[in-house]
Amino acid sequence: MGYRKNILIVDDSEVDRKVLEEILSHDFEVFQVNSGYAALNFLQDKEVSFDAVLLDISMPLLDGFSVLDLMEKYQIKEIPVFLITSEATLKNIQKAAQYNVAEFIRKPFDGNAILKRLKAKLGMT
Repeated sequence: MGYRKNILIVDDSEVDRKVLEEILSHDFEVFQVNSGYAALNFLQDKEVSFDAVLLDISMPLLDGFSVLDLMEKYQIKEIPVFLITSEATLKNIQKAAQYNVAEFIRKPFDGNAILKRLKAKLGMT
């Protein structure tokens, strides 16, 4: 088997992380963290390079938009970010447009749609 792309799931909900891991683990190497701070540590650690980040907007302490701010500050710009939300409001969509956000992933999750969109964005056919 060849190289598997690395996906980082950032979500404070263990249930959501498990569901996403179940959806993605057949096609990707999945890493998961439960906070924005842990995500930034992972992204700055050059041991693993990530091909995409699935980032929850609504998290305590450091929400998804704060993580995006810090990714920009630390020059972590080459990784496509998929925002996880149950609130794809116009305000959130406009705010996301300021960053390197590839797409929104809405809750509840549609596994086939997530896989299709991720594979398309990462050039996997």
